[in-house]
Amino acid sequence: MSRIYVDDSHIVEVMAEVTQHMQKCLTKHGQNSFISKHEIMGILLEEFDELRESLRKNDDNFEYELKDIAQVCIFALACKKAYEA
Repeated sequence: MSRIYVDDSHIVEVMAEVTQHMQKCLTKHGQNSFISKHEIMGILLEEFDELRESLRKNDDNFEYELKDIAQVCIFALACKKAYEA
């Protein structure tokens, strides 16, 4: 497989999908901040393990798990901003 160009429209589309995924996660889990960098890392490692397991099983959850990792990263950055405010 060769590399292809990813244009801005692909990125915008994926950002919208991640935003929608994040809203579902926030509705389910709430918007209380992460407490520490260690908590963030623990959650990210758990999500990474799920991504790796999806790859190993070659199932259809790989994209979902990528979105989970993305939304955790975005929320972690938002938590950092909230603590700085």
